[in-house]
Amino acid sequence: MKITHIIPFFLPDKIAGSEIYCWSLCKYLQSIGVTCEILTPNYGSEKTVEYVYDDIRVIKYAEPTRATRFLQMGLTLPKGINAFRDHLINSKPNCVHFHGLYGSVGITVEHINIAKSLGIATLYTMHLAGNVCITNTLFYKQKQLCDGIIRPRRCSACLLVHLNKREWLAEFFASVSSLLYQSGIDTAHLNNPLGTGFSLANRIGDMRKNLDKIAQYCDKVVVPAKWFREVLIANGFPQGKIEYVQQALPLFKNRPLELQPLKFNQRRSVKLVFAGRISSFKGLDILLEALGSFPPEKVELSIFGQHDGDEYYQKCLNLSKDKPNIHWRGVLPHEEVLGAFRQHDALCLPSTFSEMAPLVIQEAFAAGIPVIASEVYGNLEMITPEENGLLFSFRSVEDLRSKLARIIDNTFLLSSMKNRVKRPIPFEKLGQDYVELYQKISAGMAKLNFNNISG
Repeated sequence: MKITHIIPFFLPDKIAGSEIYCWSLCKYLQSIGVTCEILTPNYGSEKTVEYVYDDIRVIKYAEPTRATRFLQMGLTLPKGINAFRDHLINSKPNCVHFHGLYGSVGITVEHINIAKSLGIATLYTMHLAGNVCITNTLFYKQKQLCDGIIRPRRCSACLLVHLNKREWLAEFFASVSSLLYQSGIDTAHLNNPLGTGFSLANRIGDMRKNLDKIAQYCDKVVVPAKWFREVLIANGFPQGKIEYVQQALPLFKNRPLELQPLKFNQRRSVKLVFAGRISSFKGLDILLEALGSFPPEKVELSIFGQHDGDEYYQKCLNLSKDKPNIHWRGVLPHEEVLGAFRQHDALCLPSTFSEMAPLVIQEAFAAGIPVIASEVYGNLEMITPEENGLLFSFRSVEDLRSKLARIIDNTFLLSSMKNRVKRPIPFEKLGQDYVELYQKISAGMAKLNFNNISG
């Protein structure tokens, strides 16, 4: 059996949960004799190039498209789609496994359609909520959890608030945009801000249509979280197309290493760890602001993660300036994660978007430490308050500060949660579930193709 995994980015270009998940799945499949390859866009290039990462063949197909307004709105297709098709024709996989769509110049719903039209079994694992939420947060106007149902007017207003527009202005544009949408008028052809703003409801409508196309083109859609299965069903997604595959502890490229002891200032301080990309979606600034009111000898924070040197990174640097209890420790190699986490008392995950089923929580639990996280869907499903962690209100520095105070002032609570953390399931179990799915949908596609030929 041969599986082509299709993902917007791959290691070592980007190191995040989806990439680690995809790599772990490939390594498991290789271990049982399944042939795997990675197919990803070579953004901004007219050349298809290849490399090998940890014995996995990686093909970066030519994707020379430059982002334009129409591309960003999803109204035209990227040029690299032909190179994508050509590779699938030549490679002849039994199944293609999508690990994410990446709008405009990346991987689109039409890429799934191409795989399906070539008679290849198709599977799509939804690692993020972007297929139902245009802001990818599932927080309505950054105030409350959203039910995830796609509604053109409501979602348009939410998007504009998310883009820091005044609420009255967001409601005005959403109302006009919705009326135009219902009348069959799309102002996207007007190449100015008004044309874009008044076409928002049409773009939300396109999201609704794309979700229906995903249901049509994919043999199965995998969700790693039960909560998202309910969101898809609420949007009318066929239940029979959805498969829940429980999140698991990722594999490690090398044997997990025990690190040399990390340096801290105080032996008895509560030691927190943040691990993830330094971006506004991960909410590090919220954590740094919350820690600002505590005496530095009481609590220390280790920060591990990639950054782009952008404005947000500079903001976080400024928040930690002259704070001896804040330790910037660079990028944490995956094989060193458990060893590093075990030298801390808790993981902090102040996400500002609805995480699906964060791998970093699995890693924290594997290291035997609880998690203090924001109240977003993925975190809510994995954390039981005062059992294996604590939850704080979305984007609330004050509530996070109060939760941190609880573990700093009450060492018994922290010890109790550590003792109640349960180890996650091994990745081999997740891999076995996928093998069964590959076999099932590949057999179904082979039977369909045979019947078509016979007919």
